[in-house]
Amino acid sequence: LFSRMVDAKGVRPAAFLERYPIAPRLGEMMLATEASGELTTTAINCLGAIGNSAEALEYLAGEKTALAALASVYDRSLGQLRVECMKAIACIFGHSTSPSKAGSQACYELYERLADGKLLMSLVKEIMKGFEETCVAGLAVIQKMALHAWGVREIASHQNALNYLLMRDSSRGRLAQQWQFAAIESIAKSERAESEFDAATLAQIQKYVKDGPYYVSSAPQVALGSS
Repeated sequence: LFSRMVDAKGVRPAAFLERYPIAPRLGEMMLATEASGELTTTAINCLGAIGNSAEALEYLAGEKTALAALASVYDRSLGQLRVECMKAIACIFGHSTSPSKAGSQACYELYERLADGKLLMSLVKEIMKGFEETCVAGLAVIQKMALHAWGVREIASHQNALNYLLMRDSSRGRLAQQWQFAAIESIAKSERAESEFDAATLAQIQKYVKDGPYYVSSAPQVALGSS
């Protein structure tokens, strides 16, 4: 409903949210202990859709309660609820391919709230579980992080996480491999890449992109001599 309304001519997202107190109500729904899993998931999905609008995101950053509720739910969530949180976070981080300073700052403030500021390592742990939907959601968040200067800085400052992202796993589904490639490609395309990574690491990132999403290194062939 929100997406349809803000797409209508003359309707500004921030004005819509100011007139109709959707954001605080979504926060209440997410935090309500008596709420069903379905209701909580619906609230999370709605917040992700709203936060995918740059203007709406700036409003949410000022309103604070809805994004704080999302961070709280993420921190205590498990299983499918954690996946839904990651999807919403990816929508918010990916609100623009060229985010404004204000929009990027709003995303960074949310990042700092999530997992006590250790969201990247939390995402890697989720990806390492090996479940396809979890991998895709976690990698999608990292790919959207890489659209922001702060995101590339965070990735560069966690070498173990980057090393893991650069490890190919052909046992993953094709969609997960595509998102893994998209994450590395976004890092490579970032204007911050050359300043954040040393030459060797940058070369490794660029090679990954050049090889494509489904590259499998050939095992060395051992020639067997005849006796």
